[in-house]
Amino acid sequence: MGDRWFVPELVKLICLLSGLPNADQVRLSTIAVDDLAGVLAGLVTHADALPPGTVLHANHPTPTVLRTMIDTVVRNIGLSWTNRHTSREQAGKEIRANDGSERHLARICADHWYTSERIWRLADYDPGPGFAETFSRYASWYRTELSKST
Repeated sequence: MGDRWFVPELVKLICLLSGLPNADQVRLSTIAVDDLAGVLAGLVTHADALPPGTVLHANHPTPTVLRTMIDTVVRNIGLSWTNRHTSREQAGKEIRANDGSERHLARICADHWYTSERIWRLADYDPGPGFAETFSRYASWYRTELSKST
């Protein structure tokens, strides 16, 4: 039904690690579920504007900085954690010591964002505010889902 891997995996990393490397520089693509539904509905109603074989990235046009994402999740989920800078090597050691997966860490140690202005223009849909402003709408759902895994 919802995001069952990205934010939950981020929360696991937050709980496992004393800090994250490059949190102030790493940029990630995000999209709120309501905005995804809206932009897809917009594409359906403007299908004539889509050339055959068009590939579009459905994410908010402004990437989210990892530190902003962590601060937002921590504040809205009710976690207690201070994001300190650490090296990639130290974070890897902490993950291995706690039986975590380094592949999850790898997903947030480098930029993973995609240009997406075109989808919003073709759908004639306003992407609205980004992650930091919209996450609170979904925080209670995340709290419920995260409580099931603990």
